[in-house]
Order: sequence, then structure tokens, then C-alpha cells
Amino acid sequence: MDFVGIDLAWGERAASGLAVLDAGGTLVHLSRATTDDEIAEALRDHLSGDCLVGIDAPLIVTNASGNRSCEAALNRDFARFDAGCHPSNTGKPEFSGVPRGARLAARLDLDLDPDQPTDRRAIEVYPHAAQVALFRLGRTLKYKQRSNRPFTTLHAEMRRLVTLIEGLEDAELPLHVSGSAAWQAVAAGVTNATRKSELRHAEDQLDAVVCAY
Repeated sequence: MDFVGIDLAWGERAASGLAVLDAGGTLVHLSRATTDDEIAEALRDHLSGDCLVGIDAPLIVTNASGNRSCEAALNRDFARFDAGCHPSNTGKPEFSGVPRGARLAARLDLDLDPDQPTDRRAIEVYPHAAQVALFRLGRTLKYKQRSNRPFTTLHAEMRRLVTLIEGLEDAELPLHVSGSAAWQAVAAGVTNATRKSELRHAEDQLDAVVCAY
């Protein structure tokens, strides 16, 4: 079974991060793709059999306003760590129809129903909260692009995230990234970055690895 992580962009104009782990926790694919067609093609060889796909995007949205119940529950536990999530509801244009994450899951022949026995499933994941829990953080790492965050902050926090992910090599459930040429390229890109745009190239791929893990 392959374990796939998709850090899904809101629309098909921005790149999404893609990562695949094999059954032993070894990173076997890491890339970016923009359109649904490109995502499907990039992951084609890893979705032909049994798989579990973690998608960082709302998959099922039926409430007309406010938070979904899962978002409210997550916020109760994680808002104090700066890891609360934004509300998703059908009053927002991006969720007024079928959410992109659900469309993509259908495109990839993935089941969204947790009560159905299946060997091909998609689940919704949230990397910020996952990082807080995995790495016992007192607050989320501030590596996400914001206009009020200087490059030095983004750079230091993203380098810390790379180190923490690599440290999962020794976890009870190990993650093996060091042998991946794609990971080495992303990690080196973070280390050697001198501009925010260079960090943005790595951001969604790092999140995708967390989604897959």
C-alpha cells in the first residue's frame, strides 16, 4: 500500500505539493503539480493499487455557514497553539458546489466514506495541527508566507521543519526521507534560499510529506 499526501491549493492556478510513502515509510515521490490533470498524472503510478491519500483541503462541506463540526472540535484543541483552521461552509464560493478535494478524490477513484470497507481511501488531514502533535510544539512553526513575516523568520522556521521531518527517521513509526534525491533537492533549496519565492517552492512539498506521514 502507498500512502499519498496532497497539499492541495485552493485553485488550479497555484501549485499543490505531492508526496508518496511506501509501506515502510520511505519517501518514493515528491513533486509539485498545478491542475487536477497534472496531479493525476504525477500520482498515476502510485494510485494503481491499494492506497490511503491524505488531502490537506476540506473534502465534505454541507453546512451553510460557520464552521464544520470537525473544525470546531479541532479548534478547541489546537487554537491555543495557533493551529486553528478557517471555517468552511457552502456560503463560500469555493464550497458552494463540490469542493475541489472531493472532485479530485472522485477523479482518483478514492472513497470518502469512513464507514465503507475499501482499499482505496481519501481522508482530510491538517499539517499544522499534525506538526504540533508530532513534534510537541508550543505553537505552529511560522514558515507560511505572510506579508508581515520577514524572510529571516520564514527561513529559520522552514529549516527547523526540515530538521524535524528528518528526525522522524528514529520515530516509533519511522519516516525515511534521506535517500530521496527529490527531498535532498528541496532541503538544499531551503538551506540555500535567499528570497521568499525560493521558500515558497518548498513549502507545499514539505506539507505534502507531513500529509503522507
